[in-house]
Amino acid sequence: MRGVKIGLALGSGGAKGLSHIGVLKVLEEYNIEISFITGSSIGALIGGLYAKGYSSKELENLANSIAENKEQFYKLFDFSKSLQGIIKGDKILEYLDNLLEGTTFDKLKKPFIPIAVDLIMGEKVYVQEGKVSEGIRGSISIPVIFQPFPWKDKLLIDGGVLSPLPVKDLKKLYKPDIVIAVSLHKRSKWAPKNNISIDIPYKPNTITEKITYTLSQTSIFREFQKRLNPLLNPSLFDVLMQTIDIMNYELEEDNKKEADIVIIPEVQNYGTFDFDKAKELIEKGESATKEKIQEILNLIKRKKKKFIFF
Repeated sequence: MRGVKIGLALGSGGAKGLSHIGVLKVLEEYNIEISFITGSSIGALIGGLYAKGYSSKELENLANSIAENKEQFYKLFDFSKSLQGIIKGDKILEYLDNLLEGTTFDKLKKPFIPIAVDLIMGEKVYVQEGKVSEGIRGSISIPVIFQPFPWKDKLLIDGGVLSPLPVKDLKKLYKPDIVIAVSLHKRSKWAPKNNISIDIPYKPNTITEKITYTLSQTSIFREFQKRLNPLLNPSLFDVLMQTIDIMNYELEEDNKKEADIVIIPEVQNYGTFDFDKAKELIEKGESATKEKIQEILNLIKRKKKKFIFF
């Protein structure tokens, strides 16, 4: 009798995706083995690390460390002069590659595919070869925020643009016996935030840096920045993220119907960059999974009985 093969589809949603760690924690507690993983955006990041061999506890420690050391986290934001995106993403790629120890897809402990989108052709891309860090970097490239990631003859942007909940992709690629999907989007009334304080610490060292930094703090210059930079303009940034959330919610509906189990953590009131709320978000993932755990266990049991006759 062969074992039940379970596929896990991890959805996009920025920092809300830290709730994926909570989902994995509960699945591990109940000894539920995941055989295949697909992920979009933050789902690709968490899924890739898990496929590498990180336990849910190690992922939790990593997330909490980032939450407690915001200054170190902000240092990964290498701001760009390019009009393609505010953040270059080179430092994040290096950081990911260090976490993954340069692992390539063929060396992962679990089959995993990050979903990205080719900006040139407007098509989904399954990154299945080369370094895992590069596949994740492509999948997390939120339009406008991150520069698109060049990969082969493609220009990769966030997988959530076309596949915010990669259930159909999971079934197409791996044909698992059971599909568990984790959705981070839930329709809710939008309340735009009028005042957001984004504290990006910076300590200038050289004379040139000190002069530049001093000028950047003047009211005229900061007003200019706010009008052009969505990270410093809450209204523009909120509109951008809410637009993506609305699009993702609609795209997810068909994929939810294809899953056997859909876990939806209550994270709709968290922001894309709320990485400092890691503890809360992980707990949200745990709570949502515990509500579904008996349903998951029952489904596994039914599948096992079915395989006895094969």
